[in-house]
Amino acid sequence: MAIGEIKELPKSWAMIGGDGPESYTQNSSYQKGVVDASMEMVDDGIMEKLDLKSRGFESTNDTFRIADFGCSVGPNTVFAVENIMKAVEHKHHAQFNNSAALSGFQVFFNDVATNDFNTLFKALHSNEKYFSAGVPGTFFGRLLPRSTLHFAQSSYCLHWLSKVPKEVLDSESAAWNKGSLQCDGLKKEVTKAYSAQFQSDMSTFLKASKERNRLDRDMLE
Repeated sequence: MAIGEIKELPKSWAMIGGDGPESYTQNSSYQKGVVDASMEMVDDGIMEKLDLKSRGFESTNDTFRIADFGCSVGPNTVFAVENIMKAVEHKHHAQFNNSAALSGFQVFFNDVATNDFNTLFKALHSNEKYFSAGVPGTFFGRLLPRSTLHFAQSSYCLHWLSKVPKEVLDSESAAWNKGSLQCDGLKKEVTKAYSAQFQSDMSTFLKASKERNRLDRDMLE
């Protein structure tokens, strides 16, 4: 099976769209806290490991391309990518002493096809200096051409699996979970099935990311 491919498309469970009282927009302060808590780590990683010169920015002034996998409807994704852009600009200034200017940024906002991209793009600031694009689809599959990205981030969605392990739904399996999809405190066969599915999904995600990204190996670790 080719990198980034899955045998069956997962069902799509998007966050509640719009900006009503039950929407993700109004009920994602905890996730915003995760974005805030990771800002320093992102800044340090970019400053220490991102080599803009080896990526050709000194001579070509290429556009720096960023993707947020699992962007949902905002505004958290906007905060996250803006922080990444600030960190990259800081790194560029430190590495080149402003001898060349970044030509700009392009941001790919990715989530499942049923995501409310309309609400997301309404949240973007009209005067921002980056070009934005929506990329619908599962990040466990092929989303972008090879060597498309310079930086990819995923803040609060990789704990979602691509599918429920088939053993959990099979009444003839030792891992049958009596119709329940939860795995908290259950027998070891169920836990093992979910663990194996997670390992498979993460392997697919990382292999696909390695193809999509122009990053050094160190930046992927």
